[in-house]
Amino acid sequence: HSIVPKMMREDGELESDIAGQANAEENEKPILSVQRANHLQAWLIDSIEDGIRLRWQLYYTSRNTLTNDGLRNQIMKLEFLADENSGEREKICRVLAQNYQLAGSLARDKFQYSAAKDYFRKAQKVIDVNEVPDMGATAVARHALVYLRQSQNHLGKALQLYKDAATIATHAMPHVRAYVLSGLAEAYARNGEKDECYRALDQAERYLHRAQYM
Repeated sequence: HSIVPKMMREDGELESDIAGQANAEENEKPILSVQRANHLQAWLIDSIEDGIRLRWQLYYTSRNTLTNDGLRNQIMKLEFLADENSGEREKICRVLAQNYQLAGSLARDKFQYSAAKDYFRKAQKVIDVNEVPDMGATAVARHALVYLRQSQNHLGKALQLYKDAATIATHAMPHVRAYVLSGLAEAYARNGEKDECYRALDQAERYLHRAQYM
């Protein structure tokens, strides 16, 4: 084996050692860049999640125009992130489902029923409704409310969706179960099923009472 002599610099350091340090630093740069990108993306997702909570508060307390501002753009960002990110995809999809539900509620309130149904279907599609029963049950119940608001001809579909929501809500929080069951009671009432209506109302009242002490 031939031995290649190492070149010594004037400051006493070997050229080969310096080259090795430089290569190590270059290899670290992509790793640091990926870490920074992941931290930035996590921060962005958390910020959007905080934003959607604020939008829901505005929806219940203020004008819908304030809630709607920038919502579509926010949904597009989340759809892009969901397609591009596998590590945080589950969380991104949960936040996206919240955005879809809000967009659907706004569309329903403006009597844009086709758009509302589309948003609520998307909200159910991007999550496993049984894995996140609170979110899944509300998505299905809000979808049902579109049919309930639409016309008498859609009562059958509304009732079936509310029943589906009640099944999903079996493992949900008490206030979610109360919300779903109150909607189910209205669907029963509109469909002329008085006994079932009273039964659902009694259940809703019990879960609402339980929620107040949690």
